[in-house]
Amino acid sequence: MNAAPTALQFARSDTSWLTEWRRTVDWGLMGGAFFLIAIGLLMSLAAGPTAAKRIGYSYEYFFVIRQAAFAVCAAVILIGFSALNQTWARRAATAIFIGALLLMVWILVFGHEAKGAQRWLRVAGFSLQPSEMVKPALIVLSGWLLAQREAYPSGPWAVIAFVFYAVTLGLLLLQPDVGQAALLTMAFVITFFISGLPWKWAAAFAGGGVSLAGLLYALLPHVRARVNSFVNPTQYDTYQIDKAAEAIGRGGLFGVGPGEGQVKASLPDAHTDFIFSVMVEEFGLIAAIVLLAVFALMVLRGFRAAARLDDGYARAAAAGLFTLFGLQAAINMAVNVALIPPKGMTLPFVSYGGSSMIGTALTLGLALALVRGLISDHRGLRYAADFPAEWKEEVKAASPNFRKPWTLPSAALKIRAGINRAARLIDDTRPALVAGFGGYPAYPALAAAKKRGVPIIIHEQNAVLGRVNRQFAQHAKLVASGFNRLDYLPSGSAHMPIGNPVRAPIVAMRDAPYPPTDGKLVLFVTGGSQGSSIIGDTVPLAILDHIPASLRGRLKVVQQVREEQMEAVRNMYRRAQVDADLAPFFADMPERLASAHLVVARSGAGTVSELAVVGRPSILIPLAIAMDDHQAANAEALTDVEAADMLLESNLYPKLLGSLIAVRMEHGDDLRQRAAAAKSVGKVNAASDLADMAERVAEL
Repeated sequence: MNAAPTALQFARSDTSWLTEWRRTVDWGLMGGAFFLIAIGLLMSLAAGPTAAKRIGYSYEYFFVIRQAAFAVCAAVILIGFSALNQTWARRAATAIFIGALLLMVWILVFGHEAKGAQRWLRVAGFSLQPSEMVKPALIVLSGWLLAQREAYPSGPWAVIAFVFYAVTLGLLLLQPDVGQAALLTMAFVITFFISGLPWKWAAAFAGGGVSLAGLLYALLPHVRARVNSFVNPTQYDTYQIDKAAEAIGRGGLFGVGPGEGQVKASLPDAHTDFIFSVMVEEFGLIAAIVLLAVFALMVLRGFRAAARLDDGYARAAAAGLFTLFGLQAAINMAVNVALIPPKGMTLPFVSYGGSSMIGTALTLGLALALVRGLISDHRGLRYAADFPAEWKEEVKAASPNFRKPWTLPSAALKIRAGINRAARLIDDTRPALVAGFGGYPAYPALAAAKKRGVPIIIHEQNAVLGRVNRQFAQHAKLVASGFNRLDYLPSGSAHMPIGNPVRAPIVAMRDAPYPPTDGKLVLFVTGGSQGSSIIGDTVPLAILDHIPASLRGRLKVVQQVREEQMEAVRNMYRRAQVDADLAPFFADMPERLASAHLVVARSGAGTVSELAVVGRPSILIPLAIAMDDHQAANAEALTDVEAADMLLESNLYPKLLGSLIAVRMEHGDDLRQRAAAAKSVGKVNAASDLADMAERVAEL
């Protein structure tokens, strides 16, 4: 089970951007994007040669070759931007926004005009439309600005965001590009709404939108003509819409066949705005429904991912970006089937156009950068602030307390709710596997995984299989454990003793040499995360009354002490004339362990594992009430190799403890041998081994 990863696998220690991107990207959305890009290349082959011939290009595959080049650029942009974190996504969006906005101003004077609009810059034979890039950049920047209201309520963040939007809107209307202006407005409103849109702003947007629409209808002849032709089609030129309807009508359910479409030869924008109609003619309504479903599922998946985000900036920005992506697709298809007035708007990733392709890739790439996830119960979420996930989902869990039977109905309801929620998340996210680490918070996810047929792996940190892990071990593809010994393991279960993951600072102390024993001798005493009252009382008495004065003079005690015991413990060490460093909690545990000659501690799985990794001798005092006496079983991992002594709470007398401390501290060579023995059983690669194991199981 400890086989090295194959060449196709990424080492867990590899933290390159490519590896992190591979592990965290939403592959459902990424796969949908590449599917659409492939459809775009296919439709370019269908409509591109005819369009090139109609326009007058000598090379019939002119548009096909350029579309392939645009697709490569889009793929690079999509992957590159999806690898950014939230901070760099915002920074990149800000830079793009400023640059694109300046180019839009430049266009008004020096831009290339086509079809009565001035939206493009000519660069090396290509036309660049900066408005395609300014839209997603503005949405991300606005999401961040609006989120600042929570941290700095007095700041004019909403006003600044609105000014940026208004300037961008004005430049779009001056081009003129009413369709893009409307699309940007709807995405901006969604971003604003998700951020907490006040009623006065909602009223202002509604009134302003109606007024602006009326003004544009009155001032812009092409807007008025398109609206009128939609309302009264018999009195206006509706050639493109009529041709689109003809193509859709000829397609039927299954189409006339690839390359067999006839209407595209007379449809002016067959390779761009009306590519959807060409697709229906050649591939049929079934293909159109599949394409529509892909767009819908991508947008729905994106909104669900955005809804999970705790960060207000990421949540609002992601929602706005998915709105931008989905609405553009909806508008294009709606125009093709004559549901709304005609508007020159491309179908994302499918229509021909370099600016459109790059703009769509930028939109979806930034959205992907903002949506990554973690699922936990409320206890885990308290400690998940620095977890590398952009969304976190709470799954309810409870531990039945049979000593308080009146609490059982409530616990049962919480567990059932947690299982149902976990099942829905499994349906939404389609995980390759579910990993359980024991304890009641793991139960709902493991139960849901079993119900849905998702592969399960389990990691048991103790030398005794816990109750929850015990229940699911027989259904697990693999049971990993922190110790070689694992009691209550069902027969036939695949077992891999990989060790317990320990923090990188602990691993770093493994190379620290054992401290010299000819000077001060450091006794490090810890009772676990919450401290231990019995250890706090017993150790000072043991040192005060049962250690020779000569040894006390060389002793330095570093001890974790509960607040309520602090004064009494300090007084005892003063009476003993022992140098003592006391605290309820030590934030520098790695350094404290490394500097210790002897450690007195509980034998929780984490403590035992850290003692082994650093390599320090110890006196272990198992918690008497630990379930199935698992702490005593943990301690045996070190006592069996003579790296530790074990004192049960029933034998924890000051005299016995003091005598044992004295015997160990007075023999430096023995301490060093015990330290080496502890280090010999330390497992430093547990985290990477566990992750590699999970990846192998997921790939089965």
